[in-house]
Amino acid sequence: MNDDATLPDGDDPVAWTSWTTIQQSIASDPQRSAWVSANAGSGKTHVLTQRVIRLLLAGARPSAILCLTYTKAAASEMSNRVFEACRVGGSAGHGT
Repeated sequence: MNDDATLPDGDDPVAWTSWTTIQQSIASDPQRSAWVSANAGSGKTHVLTQRVIRLLLAGARPSAILCLTYTKAAASEMSNRVFEACRVGGSAGHGT
């Protein structure tokens, strides 16, 4: 995903956390296409949800966003998170 996606050497958790954070930021960039693949519980749904929200905030039409997940449960969770973020953001902007 990153042009300079060199994996950290060794088992230093700080190096791996930093590398992961950078990769998540790149995956969330609405100007780039992204493929997110990782182990269960690693934050894929969070990254994809943030990406969809950023695309919507940048003016993308919802019908122009393609976001695929492997399971219906993941798709449902992501949809719920996006709708909740839109509901909270939308109501916050109107003083309710």
